[in-house]
Amino acid sequence: MNLRTLLVVLLAVPLSSCDKPELPKPPLNSDGSLNINHVAWLAANRSSLGSDDKDYPLEVTFRDTVSSVNRAPSGQWYLHFGGSYPTQVLSVWVPKTYSKRWRAPYFDSLVGQRVEVSGFVRYYHDQLEVVVHDSKQVTLLTSNSQ
Repeated sequence: MNLRTLLVVLLAVPLSSCDKPELPKPPLNSDGSLNINHVAWLAANRSSLGSDDKDYPLEVTFRDTVSSVNRAPSGQWYLHFGGSYPTQVLSVWVPKTYSKRWRAPYFDSLVGQRVEVSGFVRYYHDQLEVVVHDSKQVTLLTSNSQ
């Protein structure tokens, strides 16, 4: 095959055949907001979304129920979603520096409650987590919110 034939073949391939495959519609809450399963789906499909770099920040806001809460001896807090540690789907990490902005009983009171969390998703030891630096990133939703 010479160069001229190769160019003709390449030009004959429709651009639509080079497009990325369409991703299946992710599961959303009834109000259209993201939940932890959707966040996990987004993270797992990063390469299909245009970035396969696990360190590239993915900013999300999701609503879901807190499964469990842990306080590390160092003073940092973890809110777990989709199960208790170590089988959780996603964790929210509140570093000690920032956890001082909340009263200690606050985190324990979130177990079983629906919250809205905003932040950047990252992988830490192959587990998904959102790092929280501001009290505005975690909001307790009323019991009738979806």
